[in-house]
Amino acid sequence: MLQILIKNFQNEVTKKLPPPNPSTDGMFFAGTSGRLLLSSEDRMVLFDTQSRMTLAEIQVPRVKYVVWSGDFNPVALLSKHGEGCV
Repeated sequence: MLQILIKNFQNEVTKKLPPPNPSTDGMFFAGTSGRLLLSSEDRMVLFDTQSRMTLAEIQVPRVKYVVWSGDFNPVALLSKHGEGCV
């Protein structure tokens, strides 16, 4: 079973979370507030690890790269066959 592991600086697991989508196969940085961008075959999910809730979801082709602006407001999702900005 796929799990998200949160570790401290001593490399000790402090939290284990199941991803909101069982077909999750990618994880990207989403700021320092405990949020992650999780990707699967056809969607990208903004997941809050503290509340264990999906905050936003978008249907996109497989995302290969994520580029955030300096203030983490807009984000560019880059894929092989297109790109989008959210």
